[in-house]
This record gives sequence, structure tokens and C-alpha cells, in this order.
Amino acid sequence: MSQAVSKSIAIGSAVAGAIFLAWFVYLYVTGGEVWWRTTTAFGATTAFGIALWGFFDFASSPKVIGGGIAGIVAISVGVSSLTPFPPKVRDLSCGHSHTNPADRQRGYVAVLPGENAAQSRITVCDVNVNDGAPIRNSYSLQETLFGTLPADAEVSLIRQPDAGTCTTDGHFGTGGYYYSKVIDFGKGANSWTLNVEVPDWQKTLKYTYFIAVTPIDTKRTFDDQQIAWQNENGKREGWPGMRQIPGHILGSFYVQPATPEKACKAA
Repeated sequence: MSQAVSKSIAIGSAVAGAIFLAWFVYLYVTGGEVWWRTTTAFGATTAFGIALWGFFDFASSPKVIGGGIAGIVAISVGVSSLTPFPPKVRDLSCGHSHTNPADRQRGYVAVLPGENAAQSRITVCDVNVNDGAPIRNSYSLQETLFGTLPADAEVSLIRQPDAGTCTTDGHFGTGGYYYSKVIDFGKGANSWTLNVEVPDWQKTLKYTYFIAVTPIDTKRTFDDQQIAWQNENGKREGWPGMRQIPGHILGSFYVQPATPEKACKAA
């Protein structure tokens, strides 16, 4: 093989290898399918191997390197043939933002990132609160998450009545944490909704909601603590909630009182 041809193959393969490597990194960061990560890794290895062979051949190195590279190519092609092309490329765009006036009008509010949110491989989109309509007797929450969740964890939605606001009869929010729901988390986009009823006595309470990565069956942990408190205090009402959230917080957002002008008047 002429030096010009070897050099051209080497340069072309190096470029292809860089593309495969960039694709692999993207899939790894965004939690892409294992087969796709494997295929792109093989593709990068093959391309860089061919580039290396091209440069060595250009330098008149032993041709035995070519045999090894051919084997890598064969493996790469074999793995690629077992990997079906995805019917749809995953869309990692939230598609809306509270910074957009139109989206704000539709009810989207910002999710404040948790302290360790950057360590997670989960993207949290803005939350739609009641489609922008005034809160009266109920409200709805809608949101979408992207990413990869550890096998031993789940995503939980946890609420906290603000201790700086109070009920209509003058009792301040406990500031404790209460379980709202587990968010089903699969592959790709994970959308969830929650409809919340607002009794009259709660209409002056502000709530903070936390989206958190928690251990499996976190709801049972909340239920067990509530039952223990009820048994210890001999009453069913008045549990102050848990003192902390198990796991780490991805983000939080606020739901304002339905009637904020009446909040925290003296009992």
C-alpha cells in the first residue's frame, strides 16, 4: 500500500474514531442504552485502531497489526448488527421554561436545584402548576424528568408545609416532610402528574415540593414513622412529618397559598 493511501486511511479513521468517541460520551452522560454505548465504544476502538495501523503502515511497521485490526472490525460489525437502530432519537429538551413569558403564563415555575443535584444523572424540567389557573379547591402538578436512575433507588415527590404560613385556624405549618408520590421512572422521558385537593383549612398554607432520589419503598419509611408517632402520642391527627428527607434532593419548587392575603393571622 502506498504511503499516500495509508496516510489518507489513517487520517479518515482518526476522524471517524473521534466522532464515535463523542457519540459514546454523549450516550454515557445522558444514560443511553447499553447496547448503543457498547457499539459506539467498539466503533471508536476500531476506527482508532485502523488509524494507528495506517500510521504504522505509513512508517513501514510490520503488517501483522492489520490482522489484529481486522479482528476488531469483525467484532464491531457483529455487535452493530445485533443493535437495532432506535426508532426515535431521545429528546433531552424540556420544551418549556419559566423564563419564557408564554410558558410562565401557562403555569410553569422554576425548579431550584438541590445541593447535590449536579452529581445526579437526572435532568429535572420546570413544573407546571395548575396550568397557570388560580388555585382554589384543588390544583394540578405536571413535570418531566430525563436520565438514569440507580437500580436501588426511586424518585419521590415530598411536600413540606411552610412554617412561615399557617392554616385558617392559625396553626403554623409544621415544616416537616410528608410523602406525596413515587414518580415512575423508566427510559427516556418520564412524565408525572399529581392532582392535589385543598381543604378549606389548608388554603392559607404555602407548600414546598421536593423531587428527590430516595431508597426503594420510601413511602413505607414515612408510614412507619407516622404510625410510631401515633402510637407514642395516642392520637391519629397531628403528625409533624419527618425531620429530613432520605436520599438527596434533585430540586424543589413552591406552591403559593390559595388565599395568601389571609395567611398567618392570629389564631
